[in-house]
Amino acid sequence: MESVLTEASSRLRGDLLRNLIITGLALHTTAPELPRLLASMPVPPTSVSELQALVQQMAGTAGVSRAAAAVPDTPATSAVPVSGADTREIKKNMRRAFGD
Repeated sequence: MESVLTEASSRLRGDLLRNLIITGLALHTTAPELPRLLASMPVPPTSVSELQALVQQMAGTAGVSRAAAAVPDTPATSAVPVSGADTREIKKNMRRAFGD
């Protein structure tokens, strides 16, 4: 990841860092151990499908039929309904993280 950041122009570097932080927070919301696991892997997933397979392994759903893997990537919906209080907490944490 460091090579991607150093090769990016200074104008894009801020956007890349912001997107990486948001992605890390979203992964942490999904599974708190996921960002640390990805950071410690010698070869992290290089595609969305590889990341999905890893998350399925962690969730114990790796044996699910391959038909689901053939479905094109679409925006995911939360498996657990998010309450208004949870949404407010997430927004508060994001504001704190980005000073917004």
